[in-house]
Amino acid sequence: MLTDKEMLEIAKKYLKKMEEEKAQELGQETFNELMIHKTVEKPLGNVYYFCIKLFYETLDHKYRINATPFLVEKERRRVLHFGTHYDSDQQYEDYKNGDYVTSLHSFWYLDEDRYSHK
Repeated sequence: MLTDKEMLEIAKKYLKKMEEEKAQELGQETFNELMIHKTVEKPLGNVYYFCIKLFYETLDHKYRINATPFLVEKERRRVLHFGTHYDSDQQYEDYKNGDYVTSLHSFWYLDEDRYSHK
């Protein structure tokens, strides 16, 4: 079982992964730095809310993104990035109850650096 510190480290690595992917998608060398601005402890792991660091520091809306939170699971060392289709608290409850519908990229596995729907 992961500790809060270990889950936070995974969360930070996931943010770096997202930064790299966004930069590549935009054809740039770098993308704005992402940061965690809120953590909610849940029975299955921690849910992390994030934003572009410059938005947090300046509140300039040109740095605002529509970011959905993600869960770092305590037991499985994987990240579940919630979708935009409905409230993230409800998505967590659905996932906990086995009712969450996954997509091809729902889970990110740190150790293998891959995405999966399982």
